[in-house]
Amino acid sequence: MDWIAAGLSWLVAQCVYFFTAQPNVGLLDSGEFLTAAIHVGVPHPTGYPLWTIGAHIFKLFPFGNGAWEVNLFSGFCTALSVGIVGLILCNSMRWAGIRDRLAEILAVGWALALAFSISMWSQAVIAEVYGLHVLVVMFYIWVLYRWVREPAWTNGLAWAVFFFALGMSNHHLMIALAPLPVVVMLLARRDLLAEGLLYLCIAAALVYWGFGSISGESATWHSSVRFLWCVGVALVLWVVVKRKLSHWRLGLWVLLAVILGLSPYSYMPLASETNPPMNWGFTSTKEGFFYSVNRSQYSGKLSDQLLKTVGRAMGAAPQELLNPPPPPPGSPLPASFRETLGKFSKLYWRKIVANFTPLSIFALLASVGFLGGLPRLIRTWIQVMALGFLLAGFLQPAFDQAGADEAAWLLYMPYLGFSYAFFVLLAGLGSGLAIQRWAKKPSLAAVTAIVLGGIVSAFCFRQNLTFCSQRDHWFGWMYGRDMLADLPKDSFVFGGTDPGRFVPTYMILSESFEDNKNKRDPNFDRRDLYIITQNALADAFYNQYIRNHYSTERPDPRGWVYRWLGRDKHFPKAPLILPRQEDILAIYQAAIEKKQRDASAVDPNSDPTVLNSLVGEWIWQRNKDQRAFFVEESFPMEWSYPNAVPHGLCYEIKKDPVRVLSPELVQGDMDYWREYIDHLKKDPRFEDDIDAQRSFSKLRNTGGNIYKWRKMDQAAEQAYRQSLELWPGNTETLNNFSDLLFKQKRAPELRDILEKASKADPNNGLLAMLLTNCERRIALATEIQSLESQWSSGPKDVKVFQELLGKYSEDGNLGKADPLVAQGAALFPTNVDVMRDVVNYFAIQNRVPVAIEYGKKLEKIVPEDAEVKFGMAKFYMATGNRAEFYKFLKEAIRFGGLPMREKIAMEPIFQQIQADPDFQKLIRVSQ
Repeated sequence: MDWIAAGLSWLVAQCVYFFTAQPNVGLLDSGEFLTAAIHVGVPHPTGYPLWTIGAHIFKLFPFGNGAWEVNLFSGFCTALSVGIVGLILCNSMRWAGIRDRLAEILAVGWALALAFSISMWSQAVIAEVYGLHVLVVMFYIWVLYRWVREPAWTNGLAWAVFFFALGMSNHHLMIALAPLPVVVMLLARRDLLAEGLLYLCIAAALVYWGFGSISGESATWHSSVRFLWCVGVALVLWVVVKRKLSHWRLGLWVLLAVILGLSPYSYMPLASETNPPMNWGFTSTKEGFFYSVNRSQYSGKLSDQLLKTVGRAMGAAPQELLNPPPPPPGSPLPASFRETLGKFSKLYWRKIVANFTPLSIFALLASVGFLGGLPRLIRTWIQVMALGFLLAGFLQPAFDQAGADEAAWLLYMPYLGFSYAFFVLLAGLGSGLAIQRWAKKPSLAAVTAIVLGGIVSAFCFRQNLTFCSQRDHWFGWMYGRDMLADLPKDSFVFGGTDPGRFVPTYMILSESFEDNKNKRDPNFDRRDLYIITQNALADAFYNQYIRNHYSTERPDPRGWVYRWLGRDKHFPKAPLILPRQEDILAIYQAAIEKKQRDASAVDPNSDPTVLNSLVGEWIWQRNKDQRAFFVEESFPMEWSYPNAVPHGLCYEIKKDPVRVLSPELVQGDMDYWREYIDHLKKDPRFEDDIDAQRSFSKLRNTGGNIYKWRKMDQAAEQAYRQSLELWPGNTETLNNFSDLLFKQKRAPELRDILEKASKADPNNGLLAMLLTNCERRIALATEIQSLESQWSSGPKDVKVFQELLGKYSEDGNLGKADPLVAQGAALFPTNVDVMRDVVNYFAIQNRVPVAIEYGKKLEKIVPEDAEVKFGMAKFYMATGNRAEFYKFLKEAIRFGGLPMREKIAMEPIFQQIQADPDFQKLIRVSQ
């Protein structure tokens, strides 16, 4: 009977996933995962080796297009996990004394509700890793369930460790469930707890020691060695005191389970060594392998998490990691764990109700309400599941600082499928206990179960069908084909956003190689194009990755394996000129030196995009004579804007500057997008595909940025409105559009746009900030009007001048502020406060020469003011006039004494000259 419930749940879920699978490449990470799976490559950290191996095997079946086959693999894994949930749920209800037929009906109903939930269904029809993640978690839970039912089954610990390690070779979300085997021992096998913990610690210490040995991080290495030493001491003490290891075979099985579970990671260096089209992290090297496994490019990397926990206990965690510096003044404080947990919990419960109906909450409560009357081991099972639900659904997102707005939910929603599985196991059992208690007649109970199971599963299906179904959603394929099809031969493409770099990667390196019979467009073949992302150009591992693809350093395919994998056919023959690490270092150094000479120059330390942009310019300068360049923009590369010309979905960087964009070109761009938007919106599926809306809206936003940079306000506004027509909640466009409308004094019009967007996403912090700023601008206009009236009609009052200058500055109205400054300086030439305001006004705008001019006037009024001298020194530092800089710095010290010397030593703008002997002399004197 349990297997009937499991089989029926699996069959229905599998059929639904099959018929709603995405037909080709999707947006976001889809193109990257598809390219890695099809070509035996390595996707982004953590490398997801278990998924990549499984997806490639599934791709070998002769079903059709490789992208569709990999999408089916996600559905296959997710449907199996649904079947396992049905199996466990049916068996656990019968174990709790619920009648067989009732258990079977409810198990199928709740398992299908899980199958049709948004986090499960949405990830079961695209190329993603979360379906496999839920499957491995369900095997893990299945093992724990059997162990709870049969506490004497000691090897349950080894099997749990195996599936935990196997899950870690797919996704690090598995870490959240690490405590569950320990809880099972605590509640069901307390006699095994101490020795079982010892074996778990031995396995963990050995893995951590191996991790630390390849890390290249001294703190991680010291922490791992100390932990291994402590566990070794514990083992020795155990043997000395107990004189035996009662379950030593279990210890060996645990170690073997860890080795086998983590063995898929050996795939990554082997695959990387063959130079695959997707070779993220360059994991054929020790450094690249650690970079990938550690998630080093992301915040919250694994080594830091281990140092904050194990390292803290071992006394090896750096203080700067345990006590990070406070945010800069004026920056918002990060939300505390408690605040994050509270906000996300509200959002999560709201989404639970939206997915499973309010009835599911009562069913969940029933599983707790009947807890006291159940046998001990069944109570243990419910407690284990409740802890899993708490860990997966609440604590893990809170530790990860998950947001609570709709944009954050769309980002975090795919991670939560395994938490929904725990919810269903609890709610399903609770509903069975409640119906068994209140519907005494078997026939009435069966009818009630059919109604309840039908309601929750049908509700989930209807609620999520339009959002989750990807049947005939060709938007990812359209995105890539329409962007690339008409580009000149051998063109270079800078990809920026996730869809902008991954979809072209798939289309160029995978779709182009498909048999014509499996292509939607048999004529599409752009294997001649070069695709590189603008977001990682300064990254050492990515640099080696693209050099192996496109430069003269490309390794020759060695042997039949490399040729069988197609490594001799994947990349264009003509090499690119690409920077080496020493070139990138030179670019960085040149930018630093330029910043020292010119304070208005970009700082390569301020944002990673700055250096990536500079490297992108270096590549363009050295290759523009050989090929055309096109950009799908993530962050603005403003060096390209003087040469930028809109080209369909992207833009072209012309070889020479384009002085003016002709009216014909602009109108052609507007007409192209008008027709394209109409084409998208004619497809009813577009209205339900948020990824498509966001991706195409971002493309149109780039055109608005180019027009805005060229001060073509009318064209920029039209492009931004087209972007918002595709996705009204595009905060990047709303932010850019806000700047444009503010300058045109159209704040009331902007308020209407922002209010509409805020109603759709009330928890969006950026939208709330933009709307607040807009309201302030509207109020500011009234305040300025009143002050202007006072200034023009009455006697010239210092207070009115200062307030009006402040309002003009806040409004960014230099056209009115500059004449007012000149007038105020002439009317109040000896007023210290007025002259300070004037100097600060020009300093804030980085108009240093004018600030110096008025600073000299202020200095004559207060010749012994140390702060004025200090300010003048900073101005001359910015202009590079070292003689005047040191002159005013010495005068500032003369009048300000020790406090001023200490202030000079701590001033950030002076950090770049710390090594200067004259500056050091000043500092030493202060000591």
